[in-house]
Formats: sequence, structure tokens, C-alpha cells
Amino acid sequence: MKQILPMLLLSAPLAFAADPTVVLTPLQGHLYVVEDSFYLKENSMVYVGDSFVTVVGATWTPETAKLLVAEIKNVTPKPITEVIDTNYHPDRAGGNAYFKGIGAKIISTKLTSDLLMKHWDEMVRYVQKGRRVIQRFRSSYLTRRLPVTSNCNAAE
Repeated sequence: MKQILPMLLLSAPLAFAADPTVVLTPLQGHLYVVEDSFYLKENSMVYVGDSFVTVVGATWTPETAKLLVAEIKNVTPKPITEVIDTNYHPDRAGGNAYFKGIGAKIISTKLTSDLLMKHWDEMVRYVQKGRRVIQRFRSSYLTRRLPVTSNCNAAE
């Protein structure tokens, strides 16, 4: 986990350029790619079946899960009945509470479930700590004056 912090610091200007967003993009057939920008960009998947929707990767937070549900409702009125956690990290399981609250069943392997129960608080603290560091860095970075000759551009 300590290896992630330098990466977060380097990508902070991109990760916190705006409020969290969730974008749902058609991939092929019934599959959609989800791009969640809450902390660092992460991708999840959505499968729109004949009678229900399955989400693979619950997004970072209940807030981003709610944004994803709104995006899904723009595509289909079908209910989200399943959310698959591919691991116990917050980018894959952070939105579980919201999805559970709207009636979706959370699915994972026993190992993922056990690790989620054992390490969830630790993972949340780690993300919160990293987020505070990045926010301080961003504040410093955005208020710093760049040389007039700089050809640095804020881009996604």
C-alpha cells in the first residue's frame, strides 16, 4: 500500500480536478464500462441483462454508487439486482452500502468477503489519509504560480 501514495501524489491534479463523476460508456452489446473519478480513476463494468442489471465493481463510495445508478437509469429501467465485488478494496466495494440499500445482492468469493470484513476499516482509513494528503498537495499545487513560459496543461 505504501507504493500507492507516490502514484497518488503524481496524479493528484488529475484526480481532484472536479467533483466525483461517474461515466457509463457502451462497450459492446449488453456491456458498459464505468469510469469513476472519486479518488483515482477506476473502471467497473455494467451488464444489462434481459430482466435485471449486474454491476461488477461497486465504485469508490456510496455517493459514486448513487451517481452510477443514475447513469444506469438513463440506459435502462431494469433493476440492479447484483453487485459483484472482485476484491475487498474500496474502489471495488466502497459503494456496497448504497447498492445493498436499493435491494441489490452483494456477491463475492468467500476470500473477498472475509478480507472485506477483516480489513475494511483499515482500507477506509488508508484512503481517507491519502485523500487528505492529496487535498493538501492539490491546494498547494493549484495556488502555486507557474512560469509564464510553462507549457504545462491540465488535461485528463
